[in-house]
Amino acid sequence: MEFPRAQQLVNKNDVKSLKALPNPLSLLHLRHKKSGDTLLHICCRCGSQSVLSYIIDELGANVEVSNNDGKRPLHDAAQYSEEGCLSILLYHGAETNVLKRSDWTPLMLACTKQSLNVIDLLLGAGADPCLKNKDGWNSFHLASREGNTAILSRLVEANCTVWDTRSNNLRTPLHTAALHGRSAAVNWLLSECGIHPDCTDSCGVTPFMDALRGGHLDIGKILFHTGKVIVGRIDKAGRQAVHHVAQAGQKSALLYLVQDLGVAVNATSSRDQETPLHAAAKDGQKEMMLLLLDLGANMAALDRRGRTALDVARACRQDACVTALLEISAKGKG
Repeated sequence: MEFPRAQQLVNKNDVKSLKALPNPLSLLHLRHKKSGDTLLHICCRCGSQSVLSYIIDELGANVEVSNNDGKRPLHDAAQYSEEGCLSILLYHGAETNVLKRSDWTPLMLACTKQSLNVIDLLLGAGADPCLKNKDGWNSFHLASREGNTAILSRLVEANCTVWDTRSNNLRTPLHTAALHGRSAAVNWLLSECGIHPDCTDSCGVTPFMDALRGGHLDIGKILFHTGKVIVGRIDKAGRQAVHHVAQAGQKSALLYLVQDLGVAVNATSSRDQETPLHAAAKDGQKEMMLLLLDLGANMAALDRRGRTALDVARACRQDACVTALLEISAKGKG
């Protein structure tokens, strides 16, 4: 039997047809030509528990078989939140802390979803939430990106130090939750963990900067009201939050910084002497440029290389920005 036909039967959980094959043991040797998936992998993606039990119990399939990406069936059961298949594999001794090629454990994959039951099964079987993938992320870091506080809490219950982690570029779970707009997770992290609200990653970026450039003004305000955020903190490139929001085109965040927190609209970066207007022009943020000019941005301000925002827009081939600045200049504004 060819793999596609066998896959169809697995998707239907059709044990009867599989058992009726002249040589059922041949099923153990079937693999997808490109991915290297076995029928066990397919079972765990579509939740075919009866077929999975048959292939393991009666045909003697190896529960630790890997596909071309190094994924084992347990990885797929965890990733697709197939609780029944996961239980079958764990009953047969599947290794919980196995790494696929990019160093993701089944628990890490489960933490990108929302099934607390799957998390509990893996933790109960000895899954280590502190293991890291090749980018330095552990399961708690990944759960922070998804923002499920029940899962975050369960991971801390399993290991009370799991929250105290940084990725290879020194980003904390608070950075991740802030950037992805997970307000509930941000509140939980601030109240339950010891992550400093104004911590910096390897680029000097703070969760406050991340929240605002991601357009999550509510989270920016949560962080600011901790009383521990330095609004004018600079990153390794010498830029403040106001430069980040200008480059990202986040107008509400800009208004918050300038009108509510008193940040200077012409603040210059310490390294390149760029203003927010330069930053907006560089990335083609025309509407942001117009807002900055309305708020009093100086169109004649020069960066370290002696360039105006118009010069930067031209150099970066941001034609819409060039046209807008030329029109404003012709009217004698800016």
